[in-house]
Amino acid sequence: MLTAEAIKKYAMDCGADLVSIGTPDRFEGTDPKSDPRCIAPHAKSVICMGFRVLRGSLRGNVEGTQFFQYPEMSVVHLDEVYIPMVLRKVVCRIEDEGYEAVPLRSEPDRRHSDDPDTNPEKHPVARIHAVSVREGTPPPDVMIDFNQSAVLCGMGEMGLGGFVLTVQYGPLQRFAFILTDIELASDPILERSLCDDCGKCFQACPGKAYSNGTERVFHYPDGKEGTKFLVPDSWQCAAFYMGADYGSNPFVNPEDLMKLPDGKRILEGTKQFDADSIEALQEVLEDAYPGMRFGYNAAICGRACWRACLGHLEERGVLERSYKHPLVRLSRGVE
Repeated sequence: MLTAEAIKKYAMDCGADLVSIGTPDRFEGTDPKSDPRCIAPHAKSVICMGFRVLRGSLRGNVEGTQFFQYPEMSVVHLDEVYIPMVLRKVVCRIEDEGYEAVPLRSEPDRRHSDDPDTNPEKHPVARIHAVSVREGTPPPDVMIDFNQSAVLCGMGEMGLGGFVLTVQYGPLQRFAFILTDIELASDPILERSLCDDCGKCFQACPGKAYSNGTERVFHYPDGKEGTKFLVPDSWQCAAFYMGADYGSNPFVNPEDLMKLPDGKRILEGTKQFDADSIEALQEVLEDAYPGMRFGYNAAICGRACWRACLGHLEERGVLERSYKHPLVRLSRGVE
């Protein structure tokens, strides 16, 4: 019979960098539209696999000299090529033992019709409207919250900036999940210990997307006091992820930005973006620097919030991994 240890070893042999396991009951109170129990009611375990974002893929963004490698190697390749291959292998291994295994990879290009947000990594997204196919079930597609699920599986903690931190890689990982009817030993949920509420992630955002962000509370299943975190405004995040900050975007011509409505405010960095203004902006930005494969956006900001967080965590020496050189050169300060 497969054990938690055997599955973890196999998943890591297949290429996962991190593996942890939770139980479906930890999702009690979750909105049915994102509750994995609505996808696989008979599941007894939730397997989370973490895949590291290559630290070196951020170097070009830090130096301002190479903007292709981070989104290509650490977003597109992971989500569209590498993770699905590993996910399939682990699911097949579980099925070979006669158990059901439901694969859950990222769904970057879709949102429910009543979801006001977007995905900064992939725009535009499809807005799905559906009705329930059976009484007592939510309308499809049920899309789990990957950050919530990773924390409930014991993978890491929810940082103040709304992204998951692990002791191995800080904010640099992406996730995939498997719902299975094998009853496996679960990992404990981690309390916040890495994040010290420094707010450097807020300060680093070139678009000040956290200023109009939404404060939320991560609710733990044991009833203990929840952890507060802030989710950035996704439209503002998307605009600056793609390069709305012309001062740090070496590709865009400011004269092209001035042709847009509110072009002066865009150049001044005071424009607050929404769905309509993103559409016009993206056309200008992609004329200057094309997006990635599979419709993913270029990442001109290079996840400045993540970089600032990682630099702070490495400086404090709280991660298991250390490097000979800091992510950001000391002479330039921590971004």
